[in-house]
Amino acid sequence: MLPTDPTAYLTVLALLTLAASFVQIRKNETDLKKRRKEIDQKMYETLILREVGERIGYELNLEKILDTIVNSLDKLLPYSVAGYMLISSDQNKINLRFHLEESVNRKFLDDTRGHMLEALSKATGKTYGTDAVSETLTGTIVDEGIRESLSSLWLVPLSINTRGIGVLGIASKKQGLYRGPEMEVLNKILAQANRAVANLEKVLATEEEKLNSMVTSMADGVLMLDANIALVVINPAAAELLGLSKDKKLTILDVAASLSDKIDLRAKIEESVSGNKLVVFENLRVGDKISQLLISPVKDEGGRILGTVVLFHDITAQKQLERVREEFTAMMVHELRAPLTVVRGATDMFLRDPNIASQQQGQDLLKTMQSSAATMLTLVNDLLDAAKIEAGKFQILKTAGDISAVVADRVLFFTQMANPKSITLAQEEVEPGLNAEFDRDRISQVLNNFLSNAIKFTPIGGKITVSAYKINSANDIHWRFAEGKPADAAIKSSAIIISVSDTGMGIAPEALPELFSKFKQLQPSDASHNKGTGLGLVIAKGIVESHGGTIFVQSKVNEGTTFYIVLPQTAPVPAA
Repeated sequence: MLPTDPTAYLTVLALLTLAASFVQIRKNETDLKKRRKEIDQKMYETLILREVGERIGYELNLEKILDTIVNSLDKLLPYSVAGYMLISSDQNKINLRFHLEESVNRKFLDDTRGHMLEALSKATGKTYGTDAVSETLTGTIVDEGIRESLSSLWLVPLSINTRGIGVLGIASKKQGLYRGPEMEVLNKILAQANRAVANLEKVLATEEEKLNSMVTSMADGVLMLDANIALVVINPAAAELLGLSKDKKLTILDVAASLSDKIDLRAKIEESVSGNKLVVFENLRVGDKISQLLISPVKDEGGRILGTVVLFHDITAQKQLERVREEFTAMMVHELRAPLTVVRGATDMFLRDPNIASQQQGQDLLKTMQSSAATMLTLVNDLLDAAKIEAGKFQILKTAGDISAVVADRVLFFTQMANPKSITLAQEEVEPGLNAEFDRDRISQVLNNFLSNAIKFTPIGGKITVSAYKINSANDIHWRFAEGKPADAAIKSSAIIISVSDTGMGIAPEALPELFSKFKQLQPSDASHNKGTGLGLVIAKGIVESHGGTIFVQSKVNEGTTFYIVLPQTAPVPAA
């Protein structure tokens, strides 16, 4: 019943208004606290996600990511103990880290660990015992005087791409905790961290696969070691070089043992790491291989050493080439010294006695000087031609002509050289009127080389046959040895074939690929008395290829050798 007194009525109304205002203020305060809590949670979520993101962006280290989350939990919710379990890389050990925000007793920790192990077993499908756990404690101390037991527990399994890897746990001595919206925030953080780590793991797996494929396919041997000098990667080339089994799990001890009589590998690696420098060991001979050993530390962006890479760079071919070049240089010096000595000696005699020129002895000396000068000129021209071919500056001068006439001319010329050895030099299947455009002098030079080599390596009483004919495809070539046809003898248009066959000692199959090498001589191992620069076949190949043609070789030991010249019949010229 409302009061009739106006003053009393106003007093009651004022009290009611004041009460309503008080209730609204209390409600506003509650809403404000709730809103402030939501803002604090959002700020926490943003900050922790940013920090986790930075960790993930820097390296895939789950311990550091979980440490970041655990160390910041006090900003989100109360707890006594927080920690995580992670399965080790070998899948047999469990790394457990507990952070004690409040002192608890040992039983509290054991109970928490037991619940975490149970959750981990469910997530992974594998049972782990307490003996597999390696525990680390941080924060305050364990106090057996504390009587409170485990009252609130929150566990969440940790996984990457559906693969269980661990458990995160939060425990408290107080009851009724871990049911509020802050747990949703924590779940959201873990879910986002899980997605980021999973994506990064996929990227790293892809990059690792690329790196492994690249390392595996490398011709040079490669070892990769971690910061503890444990072997992480050894590619097949390195295992083969060191004579190690590819089926066995190798260690750095296996690698060091295989090199123990040649180099102290561990000492060299430690020298590289401690000195933070590249260590190079030249001319490491292992078996029939010579390698240059390079050892270098691997560092991150901050300069921290992550491991070591060891490279066995195969320099066997390089060393062989250096040796061949030295032999070639020595041979060229010898080839030039002999005619130069003759010329100098003869010149000295003419200077001492100018009248000797009118005597028979003087005439003989002049002929010797002329022959020696011609020999030196040939050597110099060969060197110049080879240099031009190698530099791509070799030029030919094509004119219209009859190739069969050039063949006949060369056969007639070399018959005089073949007669002293009773070698029969004959033309067979030489078609007349093989008209084409070609450099007469250069093709003659090729035939000179083939015929002189044939005479040189054909025994007394042997036979040399020269052929020249036109073909329309490779099927028309008169191969001497059917089983030795070159697989790449693709003739797409009409061509002229010139072949020079001998009945000499032949060429071993393993020597055929080296015939046209710049520093190789065409000679059997027991014919070391035959001298020469070894450039003749190189020049011959360059001449033929400059005509757009090809050279093929067939040979059998103790049966003989045949060289084939394939010249395209471009712009044929009618016979006069």
